[in-house]
Formats: sequence, C-alpha cells, structure tokens
Amino acid sequence: MLNQMDLESNVSAVVELGSGVVRCQDVLPKVKFFYYLKLAEVGSTAPDYVLVSENRMDDDFAVEVLANAAAVDVDVSSRLKRHPLRPNKYGFTSMLFADSSYHAYFKGRLDEKRSNLVLVVPIYDCEFTGDESPDEFAMMRRDLVPTLNWEREVAPKILLRFDNPKTRGGTGDSEVLVKYGTLVREIDNLQGVSNGFIEIINHLGSVREVLSADEDNFVLIHERDDSNRENLSRDALLDVVYRFLTK
Repeated sequence: MLNQMDLESNVSAVVELGSGVVRCQDVLPKVKFFYYLKLAEVGSTAPDYVLVSENRMDDDFAVEVLANAAAVDVDVSSRLKRHPLRPNKYGFTSMLFADSSYHAYFKGRLDEKRSNLVLVVPIYDCEFTGDESPDEFAMMRRDLVPTLNWEREVAPKILLRFDNPKTRGGTGDSEVLVKYGTLVREIDNLQGVSNGFIEIINHLGSVREVLSADEDNFVLIHERDDSNRENLSRDALLDVVYRFLTK
C-alpha cells in the first residue's frame, strides 16, 4: 500500500486535490507525465488507484474518474476488467482496470509498495476487449492506442488478415493487430485485385470480408456468409467499416 510520504520521497510536485486524490508528476525533456492517485485508507484491503496522462493536467476529470473507480467493486487480479464510465467531457465510455502485472508505474522506485496499485485507463469501448494479455496490453498501448492522451481520437481494436498477390503483401493464416490507417491503406491496395481479400475482426469478434474485382467496386461479406453481401464504392465501404469497428 502506498502513502503520500512514499510519493513525496520518490516523485515530484505532490499536491493534494481533495476527495482522497493526490497528483504528482515526472518531467522529462520532451514530455510531462501527470499521475493521479487515489490511495487506500490505512488498514483497508482496497487497492491504490493510479490514472496517468501525458502533457495534460485535468484535475477535475481525474478526481471524477478515480471517484468512479473507487466506487466499483472489481477483482482485477491477473486480468483486465472493464466497467462503464459516467458521461464525461472527453467522451470516454468505460474504465479499464489493470493490476500491477499489466503496468510498470513506479517500478524501480516503490517496488515493495506497488503490488496493489491498479491502473485505471479511460477508454472507448471499441479500443480493448478486456481479455488482452499483459504483453498484448503493453503493445497496444505503445503502438496502437495512445491511452495517455485524453484528447485522442477513437482507436478501435482491429484484427486483420489479408492476402494481396498484386502487392505481395499478406498475413498468411495469422491475424494481426493494426491501426485504422493501415486497414484503409490495404483496402486501397486491394482495388481491382480479383484474387485478393481482406478479413476484418472487430472488438466484439464480428467479421467482415472485403473483396474487389474492379476499381472503386467492393464487395463486403458479413460474418463469413456469402449470401450476406453488399456492393459498395470505396467511400461507402470505409463508412460502413468504420461504423462496424467503432460500434
């Protein structure tokens, strides 16, 4: 269990914000990290919670999220847990809880005190399924979803499998996590490639397959059912696919 003295000895600019929330920070040459912590009461078995932002200090939002988090009774041991978040200024829909095996905050500084430190991440529902492993969670936060940016655009979770003989690109039998921009690029590359395909899986596990025999002429197949298909232009396809990914 952490306490304010631990923070004051190891992190800079510790400030009490009320409601049991403390803010502190790390200042690096090109970035500033703000840590908001709601510390458990002495003698409590409740976890400590930490919420982190990059280059943005928003005390009101942080206090609101951490109050919401502390009111939720969740068991986050060795797994992620998602819970609805109250309506807020950034439009996030859920909180993702991650125990200390999923994050590295205060490692090397407070190793003996961080075992019960739960990371709270404000998210859009489509960004994480909640069943990510620690390694996958770390990779997604590093490469796909800028979770420390509270003003980010939605970054939906996308599993992609494709084959494009024209570009000689593809994933074989594997599905890979990609950014939305990568998916758009592969859709454009597929135009007129009659023997190629793209398969897209969203955060709910739903599947869409994209085919294209002619320029600006695509076929979208729903849930691997060839009888459930629609013909779409590029722009119409991108609109349908984006809604599929972010629903």
